[in-house]
Amino acid sequence: MKSMKKSTLYIMAAAAMTVFAACSGQQGWKVEGNVAGADADQKIVLQGFNAGNWYTVDSLAIGADGSFAYAAEHGAQFPDIYRLNYAGESIYFPIDSIETVTVEANASAFGSDYKLDGTPQARAMMEIDRKIASVVSEKGVQAALTDSLLKRDLNQAVLDDSIGVLSYYIINKTLGGQPMYSPVDRRDVAMLGATAQKFNQLLPSDPRTKYLERRYLSARQAINPGKGVTIEAQEVSVLDIDLYDEKGQKHSLAEVAGKGNPVILCFTAYNSEASLPYNVELNRLYEAYRGQNLEIYQVAFDSDERAWRETAANLPWITVRNNPTDGDKLLRTYNVGMLPISFVINRQGEVVERVADPTTLESSIRKVL
Repeated sequence: MKSMKKSTLYIMAAAAMTVFAACSGQQGWKVEGNVAGADADQKIVLQGFNAGNWYTVDSLAIGADGSFAYAAEHGAQFPDIYRLNYAGESIYFPIDSIETVTVEANASAFGSDYKLDGTPQARAMMEIDRKIASVVSEKGVQAALTDSLLKRDLNQAVLDDSIGVLSYYIINKTLGGQPMYSPVDRRDVAMLGATAQKFNQLLPSDPRTKYLERRYLSARQAINPGKGVTIEAQEVSVLDIDLYDEKGQKHSLAEVAGKGNPVILCFTAYNSEASLPYNVELNRLYEAYRGQNLEIYQVAFDSDERAWRETAANLPWITVRNNPTDGDKLLRTYNVGMLPISFVINRQGEVVERVADPTTLESSIRKVL
């Protein structure tokens, strides 16, 4: 327990604004921009992605000044992925609801010399593709497919994605016609399972959820023939976690859970959008029930150690970090497919409930007090 830590979180409240199409005059999402040096006689092809296949949505005319625009009639029902194709090269971008994504590109290097803006997801997808392109340029396609540092960064992006669209894009990414996430590699299949589970929990009615589940179950069955596989999370006994906090002190989950106190085991990533509101709720519960000996053991999967330390230093509970070099063993051990997520441990040291929705965490805690 961190007795010297502040027991109160300093919360920077972010105001949420709901934008109505009727007010803005925009009926659906938009993509617009400019392609410097583009041939006005050519067109930009807008394509959508469905269950592993690309299909044409529309052909966009290019103005004399290189400008182009597309406006959908309706907002996106689910976060989705599209691409713009020009002269055989593509730019990929995400869409959610009625937002607008802007593209600035160069016709001579359409698929590599471009900038996406308009939304955080668009900028994040651009950075992902730039990172992949950099490794391909330096080492070649085949080496990029097996580059451990690149895969580590991509895995972290999958885990940090709180919406689903970026993890869906990464899991389905191909290089030279080969999948970046191999259906016969156990670690890659584990990340596919994490994405399928994230969609199962966040977007159960999204048609891509079933597609991801089928891919995952098929891959798992191929790796483990004759064994039944389920996408649903199974309850697990407390399996020890032995990691260091920001002060260099090691904390054993087995020891914490063995003291006869109720424990919240939380897996998170402080740099994800969902982390702050989730920790606000954890802090409320901690203040309300610490008098009944409630403990919180929080494992962070942040790649930026310095940023993790700064956040951890202001939290009143046990905060340890899974170093990227440690891999995803803990996530696979506890069958974690999305972050943040918590497990409730009773006074007997048994995992009795898995809680994905933080609004239901309090009722789960009350059962074990």
